Amino acid sequence: MPRNWHLGRWTGYSRRPETTDNTLTWTETEADSTLYSGDAGIVLALLEAQRHVGDDRYGDAALRGARSIATAIDECENCSLYFGLTGLAVALRAVGDLLAEKPAIAAADRAMDLVRSRFDGDRWSNSVRPARRERRHRAGCARCR
Repeated sequence: MPRNWHLGRWTGYSRRPETTDNTLTWTETEADSTLYSGDAGIVLALLEAQRHVGDDRYGDAALRGARSIATAIDECENCSLYFGLTGLAVALRAVGDLLAEKPAIAAADRAMDLVRSRFDGDRWSNSVRPARRERRHRAGCARCR
């Protein structure tokens, strides 16, 4: 078996064709850019693969995946790490730092600016609730004071 025979599976070449703007995504149904189950997590895995295996095709795939993630920033309403903008920013910043890709760094900064702008003093979005103890405290629970 040739070296890196598995590369096609991880880089997405066998899944969904790349778009005309040189991006790459791995989901076969609806787009998922999240860190937990989507493109951002795969991009981080590809960066690790490039570092450990030394094959620049992994870095190229990570870079193209980061371009896809950057286009999802404005549509992402969640601000959490695993399912929202913060996770996208982590993956984009990693690509920017490890591959010296300035547009990825700028996109990560833009994502975090959106996260900061959505903070209302209590939470970052409706999907992120305060911890249970904090909610009880606000409700007047004497035990939590």
